[in-house]
Amino acid sequence: MITLAHPNQCERLTQIILAGQHDPQLYSSYMSDDPKRLQDDLAQALKERQVFIYTDPEILGVLVFAINYDHKSLDVAGPYVLTHDVRIARALCEHMIASTQGMNTVHFFFRQESHFYRQALSSIQAELKGYEWLLRLPRKAFKPQEKHRATLAQKADLNAIKVLHDTVFPDAYLRGDDIVALNEHTSLFVLKDVHVIGYAYVKHYTQSASLEIFALDPSVRGQKRAVPFLETVLNSVFEDLAIQEVRLVVEHINHTAMHVYQRLGFETLYENVYYRVEAPKKL
Repeated sequence: MITLAHPNQCERLTQIILAGQHDPQLYSSYMSDDPKRLQDDLAQALKERQVFIYTDPEILGVLVFAINYDHKSLDVAGPYVLTHDVRIARALCEHMIASTQGMNTVHFFFRQESHFYRQALSSIQAELKGYEWLLRLPRKAFKPQEKHRATLAQKADLNAIKVLHDTVFPDAYLRGDDIVALNEHTSLFVLKDVHVIGYAYVKHYTQSASLEIFALDPSVRGQKRAVPFLETVLNSVFEDLAIQEVRLVVEHINHTAMHVYQRLGFETLYENVYYRVEAPKKL
């Protein structure tokens, strides 16, 4: 039986998903493997009624999704089926699609070596659309040229950052309004030259952080500002937040960004694949 999960199941579901995140066949890049961050993200998804479970009578499968209303799309973590039963995975996906009418696309990102997800997604007509790298930078591998810290964005900077973000990334999963709505687990750094010319949005928890979004104004690209700015951001994250590792995701086609990150000491942790279901309302 497939039902919406209840918030009081958060602890058990966290255990299942965390086990999945450490299984190459079940890993999803939409969820963290940091226990605290994962539990917080899951609690929010439960509150928004965006978690389905498959029970018989124990919980055998979990699927978490997020709705992007601007793009009429779904971002999916899972299905987490610890027994690797493809039938359960397919049932959860089809139930989610049937329950979220009006969406145009459904997105999945998972480890390149996962035969389980490839088999499950092929059964719902998902198509391979691309590849990405998950990069990581351990604290001990970061050797900045300078020890400068980055500047935290102030209230007066937020509107300019929002406009820059929505201009540079009009189709991003995070909108400008999202990145300026800061909380205890997010930091927003700014690069200014009279006006705002760049920013970096970081999510952080106890030991790890992720560089979610980084951008420079198109007018200053090619001026060799990316590496120095990111060095200050990373120095702030490691020193001021006492983080031990920073991760980020970059698309295979973005060779310029990959070169920048490699110069800073980032190394490849996983290679992920991107699968998409088109017009799921027709399934």
